[in-house]
Amino acid sequence: LWLRTHPISEGGVYEIPVFTTRGTFVLQASVVGREVVEPRAGKFDCWKVQVRTAFEGNFASKRDTFIWFSADENRVPVRVSADVALGTFVVNLVGYRPGGQLARN
Repeated sequence: LWLRTHPISEGGVYEIPVFTTRGTFVLQASVVGREVVEPRAGKFDCWKVQVRTAFEGNFASKRDTFIWFSADENRVPVRVSADVALGTFVVNLVGYRPGGQLARN
């Protein structure tokens, strides 16, 4: 969710070091385009972001994870799709109530 604090743009590539109990790796997130996503929470214009991780164990990825962030200044995570050692999951936003201003760096 670190990406929420940064402007997202078409073709953008973002990297951040991730520290785990087994070491570190560089998480890479690439913006692959825009899509309209319609979870129970409503209809959202979103940035689709492909995330490459190097987690091990139960969270080892069988394929890249995808996160859809709303294409507004809040960059709300609307959908997450992943296939890990424990199984495949898709998480959809079921409700959203805007809060206060998001702290930005």
